[in-house]
Amino acid sequence: MSCDRRTLFVAFGGLFLLNACKLVDQRTFNPKAGRRPLPYIPPAPPPVPPPAPPIEIIENTDKGQWLGPLKQLVKNALSRKADAMFMVTAVIPTGQSPDEQQKSLLRLTTGDAQEIAKAIIDAGASSEQVQIAAKTDGFVKKNVIRVYIQ
Repeated sequence: MSCDRRTLFVAFGGLFLLNACKLVDQRTFNPKAGRRPLPYIPPAPPPVPPPAPPIEIIENTDKGQWLGPLKQLVKNALSRKADAMFMVTAVIPTGQSPDEQQKSLLRLTTGDAQEIAKAIIDAGASSEQVQIAAKTDGFVKKNVIRVYIQ
């Protein structure tokens, strides 16, 4: 009877050891073996920069440098389309705190943008044809005023 117990002990011990061992199969060498492949989804393309404006003036640029080209631009636009709209857009780079952005945009719109809008009106456009806007843009490095024409 002791032989039977010993045999049972060896048999159960062997089963226990077999359960404790990890069997070698194809996943031992490749954990993804036998699983369905996941499709590759490429990352989103980088954003496209906005179209270049007809004229872009960096903040605090001397008026003598931009006044002549701006007047010529306005006269050409009005000769092609009498009811052309001029969007004077103050643009600052992103990366500042919201308070700093607000102060920069306010300074830019009440300063240089107002002066450029006045120069557009002096060049022949009516005040109804000029709009002033402000925005942030990650593509610019300095504060600029862009003039778009529609």
